[in-house]
Amino acid sequence: MNFYFLKYFYDTVRLNSVSSAAIENFVSQSAVSQGISRLERSLDAKLLCHKRNSLRLTPEGEILYKKSAHLLKEVESLKNSLCPNPEIGRVPFALSHSLGRSLVTPLIQALPSTLKPHLLFGHTGNILQWISQGTIEFGLVLDNDDLTPYATRALYTGQFRFYQSTQTPHFTTCILPPERSEIYLAKRRYYEMFGVHLETEMEICSWDAIAQILLTTDKVGLLPDYLSASYPSLLPSPIDIAIPYTIHIASARNEKLTPQAHRMIAHLQGLVQKMAL
Repeated sequence: MNFYFLKYFYDTVRLNSVSSAAIENFVSQSAVSQGISRLERSLDAKLLCHKRNSLRLTPEGEILYKKSAHLLKEVESLKNSLCPNPEIGRVPFALSHSLGRSLVTPLIQALPSTLKPHLLFGHTGNILQWISQGTIEFGLVLDNDDLTPYATRALYTGQFRFYQSTQTPHFTTCILPPERSEIYLAKRRYYEMFGVHLETEMEICSWDAIAQILLTTDKVGLLPDYLSASYPSLLPSPIDIAIPYTIHIASARNEKLTPQAHRMIAHLQGLVQKMAL
């Protein structure tokens, strides 16, 4: 089996797009399509059904897709084990867009050119799914989800606070993400302090989007404090409520990380300490 063709198949299904898989692998769309066809011939099985603007897995394709992430991870692990230098290799990991805003550029600047991050961006649910599927070695996630099935280590501890534009002397309405543990605690603390319920005008499942709206409105929003460096025009609101959180490095519980992944994590830890997020 040609593992390049297997990766073309896996990325096409994961991204639901031949063109996106081509971009991911730095090849043409025809190379991806031909690779998948040759993979089907080598396995003597039809893997994909092409429909207008969509792809559908055959039963055989379903079986291969479920196993291919772990197969590809084993191949990558084998390649890394043949290279004893932990500063050489490719490391797939994931984080949120908002955390990426703070970390990605300084991380890339700090890394040796031979240690290459392969980054995916998504919310906690996406990241945990990618870990379970073997798509990534580890992910950076907040502790507002169930992390018990995963191996974790703390990277950074901070606080959720209410922020608003420096140009706004007061606020009229609040923007929050959909209800989850930190939102529930913030609303409860607000009621305990002021004796009224916190009114929510909008629910937006993106810290970055909330921050950008706050820049140009008279609203207040709940944000993790690590975003404050990316949005210096936002200041803590007079609502003096702080909800603690921890960013964890999560990985598969019973699988060893490659030496390259350990080095990447060491670079991230050093970067977070230096930046004092």
